Amino acid sequence: MSGSSRSGWRQPTVLAGAGLMVFFVISLLVAFTVQKGVPGKSYTYAEVAFEDVGSLRVGDDVRLRSVREGQVSAIEVGDEHAIVRLQLPADMTLHRDATATIRARSALGQAYVDLQPGSESAGDLGNDVLGLSQTRSQVQLDSLLDVFDERTRAAGAAAAREAGLGAARHGQDLNSFLSTAPDTLADLAEVSDALSSDDADLATTLQAAATLSEHLRASSTELATLIESSNAVLDAFAVDDTDPLRRTLRAAPSTLSDARSALDALQQPVESATSAVRALRPGLDDLGRQTSSLRQALVSGTTTLDQVPPVAESALPAVTSLTGTASDLRPLSVQLSSTFDRARPFTAGIGDYGTNAGLFFEWFADALSQSLPNGDHYLRLDLVTGPSAIAGTIPGPSPLTPNNPYPGPREAYNEGGR
Repeated sequence: MSGSSRSGWRQPTVLAGAGLMVFFVISLLVAFTVQKGVPGKSYTYAEVAFEDVGSLRVGDDVRLRSVREGQVSAIEVGDEHAIVRLQLPADMTLHRDATATIRARSALGQAYVDLQPGSESAGDLGNDVLGLSQTRSQVQLDSLLDVFDERTRAAGAAAAREAGLGAARHGQDLNSFLSTAPDTLADLAEVSDALSSDDADLATTLQAAATLSEHLRASSTELATLIESSNAVLDAFAVDDTDPLRRTLRAAPSTLSDARSALDALQQPVESATSAVRALRPGLDDLGRQTSSLRQALVSGTTTLDQVPPVAESALPAVTSLTGTASDLRPLSVQLSSTFDRARPFTAGIGDYGTNAGLFFEWFADALSQSLPNGDHYLRLDLVTGPSAIAGTIPGPSPLTPNNPYPGPREAYNEGGR
């Protein structure tokens, strides 16, 4: 009894193991053949020519309107182009005006074929190969970078390295930014709501931005030169691993504090200078008003100044002759000075009669001013009749005589002695 029961227990176990093994083998077969399609299902195939397949691989999707309809079954690379064999559903027909484009599936380099079957009016493609004129290859990143020259590529690589180093050195700052990102996104949401509201004149803003872009495009050459110059400036800041810049920034607070103290000390002199300028303003205004007259005088004086050099040249011989005369008179000047000093006491008494003496000669010259036709001068004496004729015979001052016959110093002219 015990032997038959054990054999009955082992039989289901063996069957379960055998079934598991068969399932495992079938799974392996499906795994190795699934890229060629589901076993037992019928497909149709089409060949498409591409100039460059890029990162496209066997098994990548063939999509129609972003929906997966098939896969790449084979890729044959030739000298001038590549032939890609597409596995499509049996009920799909490609027409002669069909198009195919290799597009990027992700940033990791995955790709797929975007297929457009075409129209029935163009006819079936059949076994023909879809030509290069109806296909477009994927633009690779390295091909995009080939449009730049070697210097630009080197500068881009340096910028990428510097950006990586900067991000690595500021990991904590990046973490802080990410920690505040939710609040920042909330603020951006509010800004977006404000921009999308009816009160925001977004159209005018965009128009102004377009105008600014046009101006920037017109000044692209100047901007390129400015960027190149800024590169040299940034390189100067980065010298010695930016150590001089760090020292400058550390010293900046104390330097700014000292500068502020110096500016505070300059406040009083500046106020004094302001007061002085205000006081000088009326004089400067007068000077401004007189500038035109001064300019006119200077312009008019040009003619006179032009005559000075000829006069000076004409007077040069006389001045040269007078030089010797002045040298000969130098001993005499000492004697004359001594003579005048000694005569000062004698001349002091008659100094008050200087006016009378001048009047004498003036009146004498007036008396001799009469002249004959032949040019001779004569003096006419007339007999004076009247009260003044007998003024000297009557004792005391004559009341009829208006003149003082014996005026004192400085009195003859004032009293009408003429």
